[in-house]
Amino acid sequence: MTRVRVGCVHLLIAVSTVWVTQAQMGFVFPPVRIQAFSPRGIRVSVPDVEGITALLFDGNINKRIMYDKGDIHGFVTTKTNDYWVLDDPTVELHSGDVINYNVLLETGRFENSPILNGHFKSQQRHVVFNLERRSPPDSSLTVAESKNIKCNQSVTVVFNNNTPICSGQIIFEEDFGTLKEDVWQIEQYIPTEDPAYPFVSYQRSAVSVANMALHIAAKLQQTEPGFTSSSLYTFTLDLTDGCTGKMCKKQPSGADILPPVISGRITSKNFAFKYGTVIVRAKMPKGDWLYPEILLQPLIRNYGDTNYASGIINIASARGNEYLVANSKDYGRHVLYAGPIMDLKCREQLLQNKILVNKSWADNFHEYSLRWTPQYLTFSVDKEDWIHIEPGARGLVSRFPDNCTDLPRERLASSSELAPFDDLFHISLGLAVGGSTEFKDDLTTKADWPKPWRNSARKAMLNFWKDIDAWYPTWKQPELLIDYIKVIAL
Repeated sequence: MTRVRVGCVHLLIAVSTVWVTQAQMGFVFPPVRIQAFSPRGIRVSVPDVEGITALLFDGNINKRIMYDKGDIHGFVTTKTNDYWVLDDPTVELHSGDVINYNVLLETGRFENSPILNGHFKSQQRHVVFNLERRSPPDSSLTVAESKNIKCNQSVTVVFNNNTPICSGQIIFEEDFGTLKEDVWQIEQYIPTEDPAYPFVSYQRSAVSVANMALHIAAKLQQTEPGFTSSSLYTFTLDLTDGCTGKMCKKQPSGADILPPVISGRITSKNFAFKYGTVIVRAKMPKGDWLYPEILLQPLIRNYGDTNYASGIINIASARGNEYLVANSKDYGRHVLYAGPIMDLKCREQLLQNKILVNKSWADNFHEYSLRWTPQYLTFSVDKEDWIHIEPGARGLVSRFPDNCTDLPRERLASSSELAPFDDLFHISLGLAVGGSTEFKDDLTTKADWPKPWRNSARKAMLNFWKDIDAWYPTWKQPELLIDYIKVIAL
């Protein structure tokens, strides 16, 4: 049980029960609109949905919110123009202020009890970008405002949702105040079925939350208790306790050593969607042969299970090497790359690059976004569009030449023009190392040091491992950091 205080009222909310109720009913939380006014004042408004009897709100300005009275608080029991509206004309806000808040939509009280029942969202965050002027300064919505936030039904589809979705509605939001295992599946397995075949095992210990950010860190298997460098040739790696994949136990054999690196990956557990805008604020890793994965992956692989036949969308990635070239072309962490992938042999057909001059994408956080519609995909960084992909005359598949043989062409051609990106996808965040797809064979690092493995070689992972003295000292920032994720309906 979690205690929430509003004014002088103490309310007990059975949070776990609320979340179970939402999952069973397919409830999608309506958008919470927060307006900051000049010279002072704040308004919180939520569209009414069937069954809601009150709005409870608590927020703190530029500090964390727990379950007590906030700097901004209120309990609204009367609707205004079909909206639940909290208006406080005394609050002074500035551009850049962060409002951390909890909100409850009450659906009644438990029988013979003061305890509220309803839909609860905790530790949410809103950033004030600008201050609005309003007239009149009271709790009512103006006619113009009512029209602006009127629900226009979106083409966005959310998995297991039976309620209308409004255009502009936030359908998923995560700020990583905590690691919510009811929201995220923390992966634990050996990715032998990944077409990229990274040189890692995914383990829970590589995933953590600190300082309001998700940390996915790469570390050496040999540093784990009970392991040494020779263990990679002789020990059994057993991840069956907590296994989330098909391969969770491995015995090395000759050149087929254990994965030398532990890394992490999380996947949205109950959330998947079709069409929308995804916004991710992230900081890329630094270190040779590291690469982040900020992906949308198919919930159900309707177009095939192998070689990316059902597609993935790479929202943003940048290789961790400071210096990485082939034929005088830069492939290092100054180069951002993104795009849809739907064929293993021709995986780079729709990927595009963006170079950051005199800096790397790992130096600071950046906001990466994808706008996914039934007609096109648009990728942005720091609110600047940089990739726009539309299907060809016979769909997206017609953008691929005939030698791209992994495509299920007939099935794609008989589907929508954006197939296979016309199905439900979920969010996957991870950090990988090496593998067979991300690093060309002719790459060199500093002082013309060659890439130590060939992608198709049987000893690829072993040869990577033998070069540890060259690459491990470069791992100055071997982690992917995620500040927040937001998904907005079209």
